[in-house]
Amino acid sequence: MSAARRLYLHIGLQKTGTSYLQAALLQSRDRLAEAGLDLVPPSKRASFELMSIIRERYPDRRDSATEQATLAAFTEGLRRAPGTRAVFSQESLAACSPRQ
Repeated sequence: MSAARRLYLHIGLQKTGTSYLQAALLQSRDRLAEAGLDLVPPSKRASFELMSIIRERYPDRRDSATEQATLAAFTEGLRRAPGTRAVFSQESLAACSPRQ
């Protein structure tokens, strides 16, 4: 990620319209990209997987190689994103501990 790029982290609480916002972002991905805003990770599923690693959820369903691949995909997605801004939206991040 270049020094000029900003990453916006949206962690709105569950049941406060976050699913609507995420659907609108996903459906408007091309128009947002034209305006210099990239969605990273690029899908709802990928965002969930990244959140589960950050929050250390479902450890029995993951292995270290998969976690590393998911984190690398996020980092690479940010690096390759052509816009000047990126957004990561995942409401379950609202419950992160300070360490997470």
